[in-house]
Amino acid sequence: MKKYNSLLVTAIALATEKHGDQVDESGIPMLAHVLRVMANLNSTDEELQCIAVLHDIVEDTDVTLEHLTELGFSKRITDAVKLLTHIKDPHKDYIEDYMHYIKRMQHNLDALIVKRADIRDNTDIRRSVKTTKNYIKRTEKYATAYSIVDRFINEHHNHALREQIQ
Repeated sequence: MKKYNSLLVTAIALATEKHGDQVDESGIPMLAHVLRVMANLNSTDEELQCIAVLHDIVEDTDVTLEHLTELGFSKRITDAVKLLTHIKDPHKDYIEDYMHYIKRMQHNLDALIVKRADIRDNTDIRRSVKTTKNYIKRTEKYATAYSIVDRFINEHHNHALREQIQ
């Protein structure tokens, strides 16, 4: 993988290479998902944009956190990507409980902001070919997660405001 002068260009090139043939259940390329998540941040913070582009890369490809570090991505980026990656045990059928996964992010504002944008994209009805029982169940799970993530983000903002006042 070539390293570019811009971290964001490197992130997009890596996501293009690794998510290239992957599609979601509607047949839409996964690359489109990570780029929409980035765009929905409405942020010019390059590291935050990188986190959005890379938020599924460790979970869904052969890329490791160590590989990201070797490519020059900062600890801020790799810490958030790690939190956005579901814990799996390849030797067992264990996948981390979704609400535990969400709560694990509570102290990392970057991961929370990207997760909120990810949930928004994952629940966008325009992405679903058909509304199935599975879609409805997943949407209910995401609604609960969204409210938890939003509460954690508000707690971060409230804490920052209290520190400014003091």
